[in-house]
Amino acid sequence: MLAKLRSLLTNLIGRRDRVDHPTAVAPTSTRPPSSGEAVEIPPTPKVGDRIYVPGFLHISHGVDDFEGGLVTVGEVRVDRIKGQKVSFVYIKEDESWVNWDTFLAPMQEELRKHLGSKAGKPRPDRRPEFNE
Repeated sequence: MLAKLRSLLTNLIGRRDRVDHPTAVAPTSTRPPSSGEAVEIPPTPKVGDRIYVPGFLHISHGVDDFEGGLVTVGEVRVDRIKGQKVSFVYIKEDESWVNWDTFLAPMQEELRKHLGSKAGKPRPDRRPEFNE
């Protein structure tokens, strides 16, 4: 039951994978936001660039919770998924890989408006009930 719930939530919130070979959908150049107008996808960042990430809360692994904000790109790699090139960025502050093309890039402008100059940082929840 918990595994099904975890899987459902992962699919709903677009959680990044913490594995060496993340899975993702094929990238697109634009995606329609809720307002209906297309959003231009920013170019893939370079090592050392500062980008925005949203906050992440983990139901059964609270020690990995992360407060969204500006973070530093530590590494960039391109993988092939379903024949498409997909860019992933390594977030130094969170020590994790995140899909740039279809997850982070489309939300950069919205996150910039919402988070401003706030720094992203780990926000671990060590309570036993949130860490199975």
